[in-house]
Amino acid sequence: MLLSGTIDNVPLIAGLIPVVLRLGQAGIDVYPLWWVILFAGCFGGNLTMVGSTADIVAIGLLLKK
Repeated sequence: MLLSGTIDNVPLIAGLIPVVLRLGQAGIDVYPLWWVILFAGCFGGNLTMVGSTADIVAIGLLLKK
C-alpha cells in the first residue's frame, strides 16, 4: 500500500499482476494476494497528494482559493 501511495496506483497494480500470476503458477495460494492488490490500489492511491489524479486535481482547486 505504501508504494501505491507514492506511485500512481494503476501502473503499480498492472505491474503486480504478472507477479501474482507467477506466484500462482508456483503453487502458492494467490486468492488473498488479489484482495491485497485490490485494496492497495484503491486505498493506497489516497495515501499522499500525488497518489491519485483526483488528489492532484483537488489540491490544485484548493490552491486556487
